[in-house]
Amino acid sequence: MRGFFVDVSPATVHELESEEAKRLFNAANNQDPPDAEQADIIIDRRIRRIKRDALLREAEQIQEQIASAQRENDKDRAFELTVKKAGIDKQIQEVGAA
Repeated sequence: MRGFFVDVSPATVHELESEEAKRLFNAANNQDPPDAEQADIIIDRRIRRIKRDALLREAEQIQEQIASAQRENDKDRAFELTVKKAGIDKQIQEVGAA
């Protein structure tokens, strides 16, 4: 990432609010960019992580809805939600395996 902050003056780092932000800024500014292949791998992993996290949140919400349907003794809705959650669980496995 060296040179990424081309228009950044040395004073900019002093304007950051925390010491951690300053350390992160300096570390990012002093790293060489990854080669194209490595960048593609990093991006692919990040995209898969984002998808997986979104699916996990959705599965958790559906699980809560399943519990609610069971408490209300709504067997049809509970079954419908269970099928939906199984599909999401399968997607989670596929994203994790990719």
